[in-house]
Amino acid sequence: MSQYEQDILNGIRALGKQDDSSFIAVVENNYPDKDYVDVKDLAGTQYLEVRKRAAIESGTDGIIITPVTGSTVIVTRIGKSDELFISMFSAVDRVVIDGGEYGGLIKIQEQINKLNALVKTVNTLIQQYNSHTHPVATTGSAVAQTGTASATTMTAQTAQEFKREDYENEKVKH
Repeated sequence: MSQYEQDILNGIRALGKQDDSSFIAVVENNYPDKDYVDVKDLAGTQYLEVRKRAAIESGTDGIIITPVTGSTVIVTRIGKSDELFISMFSAVDRVVIDGGEYGGLIKIQEQINKLNALVKTVNTLIQQYNSHTHPVATTGSAVAQTGTASATTMTAQTAQEFKREDYENEKVKH
């Protein structure tokens, strides 16, 4: 057997002897404003301050997913360290992307419905504006006058309806 084949065989054997790098656990204590939770594995061992994400540095970058208390998660070890993070979630309480400075995601259909109701109101006002008439100077006495009213000489354009596909990012759904 060549050295190359021996190295491959040794590598395969080493993979079979590794400790578990992931395990199933239940979320015991949830800290919504922190970057960690406490979990208990199926054997009853409690693990404190398990990271919600694999990032080593704290901050606002990345995605922080907060699981529901009592939900099942898969916990993964970071390399050969004692640091653990949640790699899979069965139920999510909250997701914060890059610090959440832009607020919550838009409920797109509700937004489109409200905007289109506003468009309808604006278009009604535009129609009324475009069809109204103005009195003009007339001739005659105070008792008997003649003359006509003039129509509006300028017209306003109607507002266009909002379309969901113009604003929706289909890569992020909730």
